[in-house]
Amino acid sequence: MGIKFANNAQTLLNGSISDSATTITVDDATVFNSEIGGGDYSYISIDSEIMTCTGIAGNVLTVTRAVDGTTAAAHTDNARVQQNVTAGSLNDLATDTTNVTAAGALMDSEVTNLAAVKAFATTDYATAAQGTTADAALPKAGGAMTGAITT
Repeated sequence: MGIKFANNAQTLLNGSISDSATTITVDDATVFNSEIGGGDYSYISIDSEIMTCTGIAGNVLTVTRAVDGTTAAAHTDNARVQQNVTAGSLNDLATDTTNVTAAGALMDSEVTNLAAVKAFATTDYATAAQGTTADAALPKAGGAMTGAITT
């Protein structure tokens, strides 16, 4: 779950909206990322107002109004509705620990030996392509082997 983008996503407002509407109808919602909803979202703008789009059903967008420091306003029929990269979207990407964790990755702040991890040399360890994984490989030099050894 997280922020979603689509290239060149813009359409027109289909009917005017008040400054408090939380659903808006557009001419063509297929220009936006189809994964929006269920916790995934996008930032869109109409005129100078930025909104968070949290759902799409047909050509109807569910939105949270006046985000990222903007003010809710009424908008007229055929106003341009577009997806933008905003300060909010960039901040979300920079701090999206949920997606990082879900992908199985770690944030730098979670690693206690960050310098050693960054200095990791893949040539020091066996790889799966070499027929074994690093945790099953023999020591490169020094160290003791323990457990049963099968040849």
